[in-house]
Amino acid sequence: MFLAANAPLTALLVPFGMTVWGGEGSVGLVMSALGVGFLLGAPAGPAPAELTSPRTTAYAACAVTVAAAEYAASTPSVHQPFAP
Repeated sequence: MFLAANAPLTALLVPFGMTVWGGEGSVGLVMSALGVGFLLGAPAGPAPAELTSPRTTAYAACAVTVAAAEYAASTPSVHQPFAP
């Protein structure tokens, strides 16, 4: 379920980044951040699954993914994510 929610968002990230964020440098930065997040999050993944049910963990992962995608879509620049 998580992969089904995450795959379309990742697939749409490149065209969105190229048109809105201004090119390859911004898209490369975001893709690198996704890779680092995966590497840092992989060891931490089993902990929530042990504390709650797998269904709750999957729903929480999907909710966080949607929230991050919404934030990324509303950010005017990758280089200034908190600009007014």
